[in-house]
Order: sequence, then structure tokens, then C-alpha cells
Amino acid sequence: MAEVRLLPRSTVFGYHDHNFLTIAERLTDHLPPARAQRPARARVARAREARWCSRPARMERPLVFANNDRPGVMLASAVSAYVNRYGVQPGTRAVVFTNNDSAYRTALRPRDRRHRRRGGRRRAPGAARRACPSACARRGIEVIDHAVVVDVRGTWRVAAST
Repeated sequence: MAEVRLLPRSTVFGYHDHNFLTIAERLTDHLPPARAQRPARARVARAREARWCSRPARMERPLVFANNDRPGVMLASAVSAYVNRYGVQPGTRAVVFTNNDSAYRTALRPRDRRHRRRGGRRRAPGAARRACPSACARRGIEVIDHAVVVDVRGTWRVAAST
């Protein structure tokens, strides 16, 4: 359709009054320098549209609890990057606190079988059980449903969670 413009490598970072959008568009940052024909890697676009739609971002949001800025408190995606991309085990024991099923992959992935883990998550009432909690149980990972991390203790690393 001629009246539709797709911006696949873009992020809407502002939605203002009267459908005014501010958009960060990545132009050439994904290309090798030899193939990049434009000098600019990105640009900020502004648009006022009668109608627009967007795909929700697949971005992990941190869960908020006391002292969540301590060394060792990480998002599941950061742990996955350490383990999968760099081959680094980010600790010997872990508590995985999640509000969705995506962190089960993180709990199941560490390469060192001696890595001890506990997992807990808040589950919406009536949420369907998936294979992930049972896979964790088969590997000896304790899953605690309806539990919430409210605080962590430790100075140079997480020593305990409550």
C-alpha cells in the first residue's frame, strides 16, 4: 500500500499529544562499514500520523525490590549473554526471580552442572503451568510458586535474598 511506511529498524521513544511521534531510526549501524552507503548510522524522525501501529518491544523489564542495584543482581538476558556469548558462569549459586516463563531458559542453561539454583516467580491466578517448571524440577532446581523477592543483602555480591 502506497500510504503505508514501514520502519523495521526503528524505536518510537516518544508518543505525544495528537499522535505526534518521535522515532529513532537505525539506518546503517547493522551493516559493515564497507557496505554502508550513507554517512549517518541513525536519525531521529518526527511524525504526526492519523493512524499508526507498532509491535510491542521484546525488552526485559527489571523487577523492583530493595537493593536491586547490588553487584550480582542481573536481568536474565544479561545472565544468558554471559553464559551463551562469553562462556562465563556468573556465580556458583543463583536465585532466579521472574514474572514470566522466559527466565526458565536462563535457569536451565548454565553449562556447569554443579551450579546450584533456586527459582521463584509470581504467577497470575489461574495461569497455565508450562513444561518449564517441570523441566526445572527434573534437573533439581527448586521452584517456589507465589514467592516474591523483597530484599537482597550483601556488600560485594548478593549473599542472601528474602
